[in-house]
Amino acid sequence: MNKIDKKSLDYVLYARKSTEDANKQIQSIEDQVRIMKAKAKQNGYNVVAVRTDEKSGGKPGIRDGFNEMIELIEAGKANGILAWKLDRISRNPQDSGYIHQMMNDGKLRCIVTDACDYTEDDDIMFDVESSMDARFRKDLMKNVRRGMYSKADKGWMPCVPPIGYINDRYEKTIVPDPETWDKMRQVFDKFLTGVVTVPELVEYADKDLGLRTHQRRKTGGKPLSYTGMLHALSNIFYVGKFTYGHKEYNGNHPALISEEERERVLAILDQSQRNIKLKDI
Repeated sequence: MNKIDKKSLDYVLYARKSTEDANKQIQSIEDQVRIMKAKAKQNGYNVVAVRTDEKSGGKPGIRDGFNEMIELIEAGKANGILAWKLDRISRNPQDSGYIHQMMNDGKLRCIVTDACDYTEDDDIMFDVESSMDARFRKDLMKNVRRGMYSKADKGWMPCVPPIGYINDRYEKTIVPDPETWDKMRQVFDKFLTGVVTVPELVEYADKDLGLRTHQRRKTGGKPLSYTGMLHALSNIFYVGKFTYGHKEYNGNHPALISEEERERVLAILDQSQRNIKLKDI
């Protein structure tokens, strides 16, 4: 067994956080970098590069930061990895296998985490823990999927509702959005007159009503687009139903329009699409 001088290695500090991580206690990327830089300074480890990703580690080949880290190691510019936890590096067999192969080839000499270290002599331990991480993710996704279908069976759409509704996080229900409910009713009323086109309806919702999409961090808070308006007008959710997993459910949320009104909306949409096609002939 060869003893490795960890201070003689050149490390890539890698941090990752995915939006799908269910564990809210997972450190942010900034926290991971801070923790591992402090560990490197304390132990005299040389960090030559920092690479990060905001993507899932469950699928191979989709992380730019991970791929850049691999390229640095393959090019001989680094031979060690610093990561907060092993599962931050990978949660899929393909990427884990690539890391393992680089350890066997002597290109990657050591992986340092906040809890423990893995050298080329610890390849079996690395494989076991990587496999456990991959299995944990697989089981977690199964449990999440099972829970979402269970919620749908109980009459609640297990995802973000369309404009006009909001999720009540305390009661775990879907309720009318006080800011957009009445405005969406006015949108449907306007369209049901049969005298406005979809582009005109988009302008009406924006200029006259000030209707905006849900604000979620870096997205939303914008007027409905033409495509967004078409989707809203044809969305079955507004009659108290929803589709999930290619199946239609009766929802517990209040309907914004009646079944008859929806049929009329769809008929107007169908006629408008036929008129558009006739203009192109």
